[in-house]
Amino acid sequence: MVLHQLGSTLFTLFLFTKSDIKTTLVPIAIAGMVTAPVWSVRHFIEEFLWLWLHLLQFTTSNQTCSLTAVSEDADNKPDRPIPSGRVTLRNARILRWSLVPICLLISRQFSRAVLGASMAIIAITTWYNEFGGSSNHWIIRNWLNGIGFGAFDIGAILLAGHDRHQFDVVAVRAILLSIGIYATTTYTQDFKDVEGDIKFLRSTVPLEFPRLARPSVLLGMLTWSIYLSYIWSLGAITSAMLCGLAIFVGLRFCTKDGRRNDQVSFYWYNLWLSFAYALPGWYHARMRFGTI
Repeated sequence: MVLHQLGSTLFTLFLFTKSDIKTTLVPIAIAGMVTAPVWSVRHFIEEFLWLWLHLLQFTTSNQTCSLTAVSEDADNKPDRPIPSGRVTLRNARILRWSLVPICLLISRQFSRAVLGASMAIIAITTWYNEFGGSSNHWIIRNWLNGIGFGAFDIGAILLAGHDRHQFDVVAVRAILLSIGIYATTTYTQDFKDVEGDIKFLRSTVPLEFPRLARPSVLLGMLTWSIYLSYIWSLGAITSAMLCGLAIFVGLRFCTKDGRRNDQVSFYWYNLWLSFAYALPGWYHARMRFGTI
């Protein structure tokens, strides 16, 4: 009975984060491992669990911040814990705010630097969800996404690496690039949600710039790919793979619309994003073993 209850609780927590595992947890975990680089199996496990805990803090906030969020999930993602009836809105909100001190206390056990990353994630989460940063203006929405991703990156790199109090120049470069990339391309997730965003009066790039939004995905991803190839001193083959994937994803957004197609295109975008965030690993290998 106890094991069944524990399993049910863990599955409910998983459902809060399910849709963000491929878009947030996986790319950032990869970024932390290759940028640090990962110091040990223990450090990898601690990095992964820290990321998931902070992702849970974000998703419970996102799914409980308003009745609008609950209504939207009931329409689009009925398997989530609140619309599926696995947990009440009141209890989900208690969980959301209980996670704040838990995240801070656990982070402090590692270092003040990790605690700082945790505090930044919590502050940006609150601004984005409870204070309406995700809806008020597309610029604020996109840059909060980018800075939030950067804060996740800081924690991941610190936890994966040997020194959990500071990081090197390569890590600083990777974090700044992460913020820039995500802030300027994160609206790829908004194409599939256009109908809901119109209904709830959100300001997103696809709604504000309906003719330019799709071509700008191709331009933005290709520009970043070329710049990343230069910054990380990629070899010809790796650079061609990165740029080729960017062109494929960008053209797919330009030529295939509709909710289903945009969802698939967004999956491909996350593959490109994971590739881009793994590039510090290529750089480390090149510095150690030569051109690859």
